Amino acid sequence: MNWATSSAIDVLRLGLTGGDRIVDTVGLTVLQRAVLRNGGFYNDSNFPAKQLTAALANEAVPTALRGTHTGDIWVANCLNRVHFGTQSTGSCGSPGNNSNLGAATSSSSTPPAGITNISGSLTGFSTSSCANENGTCTFTGTFQVAYGANTSWAIGTFTNGTPCTNGVFGDPIVGTAKKCYVATTAWAPPATTTPTSTLSSDNFFYTRVQVCETVSGALVDTRKYNNEDFCLKYPNGSYKPVGNLQKYSDRLRVSAFGYLMDDTLNRYGGVLRAPMKYVGPKSYDINGSLISGSNPNIEWNENTGVFVANPESASEGKSGVINYLNQFGRTGTTQGRYKTYDPVGELYYEAVRYIQGLDPTPQA
Repeated sequence: MNWATSSAIDVLRLGLTGGDRIVDTVGLTVLQRAVLRNGGFYNDSNFPAKQLTAALANEAVPTALRGTHTGDIWVANCLNRVHFGTQSTGSCGSPGNNSNLGAATSSSSTPPAGITNISGSLTGFSTSSCANENGTCTFTGTFQVAYGANTSWAIGTFTNGTPCTNGVFGDPIVGTAKKCYVATTAWAPPATTTPTSTLSSDNFFYTRVQVCETVSGALVDTRKYNNEDFCLKYPNGSYKPVGNLQKYSDRLRVSAFGYLMDDTLNRYGGVLRAPMKYVGPKSYDINGSLISGSNPNIEWNENTGVFVANPESASEGKSGVINYLNQFGRTGTTQGRYKTYDPVGELYYEAVRYIQGLDPTPQA
């Protein structure tokens, strides 16, 4: 599953925090892969489709997922989902035969209704537009049509053409001239396979995994990284996955900087997301002397290991270095939304000024 679904940021989160916990309660921990860019990364050059050959599939996936299919299996990823299918095709909102294994499928030949809004680069569509805004996109057959501009798109499935208007698609990018683009392959109903059982009532699976399981108090998940236990036992007897921020919390202070969600080219630098501090139970003064009592801004429960949702008592209800590192990309109104342009040099400069005790630059 690491080969089929993981993204680069998951490796960073694993090393620093133990991973993003979508479920974090006493006795139960479920990690989730980073939410991929909304509408992007679906079988594109950044996150290409994974092909599991027929020769390997029997040993790699449950029989209930493969069903009667005996060929190669294609794995596609988008948002917090993973799709298994018999073809590399479709899109995040309409995966078609790329999501017809192990999930509830329909033999209906009717195209899906409704419009799906995505953010990101278009893949699987013609590079030449079929119509400008308020024109008519003409074609024969049933195809997906994307309407929009830049990285903002509304996608629907139509038969024998469609008006290219806000009235049909809505307005995916207000104040910008839009065009329509037709998919490079015709829409087709998902192929029918016969699973031995349905593993998901959706047409996808969530990219999540339970970790640090115990049976009668004994740890089952005994994996190690660099000869160090991944799961740490806490005083209440439960185990939680940990990274270097927990392991070395009494040795260093940490903070987090990030970008503003502004995709214009003239946006400068970055902003402080979490202030410099000790994140664990111990904290030290400027002279390196231990401060008595528990750290008031600790980022996890000392007894259970469960993360604290708002250690800095922020008005937004979420705060902290660990929460920011784990959850960026999935806490906004649109999950899977990330900044396009990266002024990393300016971000680094602002972080250095912060460490030096200087104010942010006026541009930031």
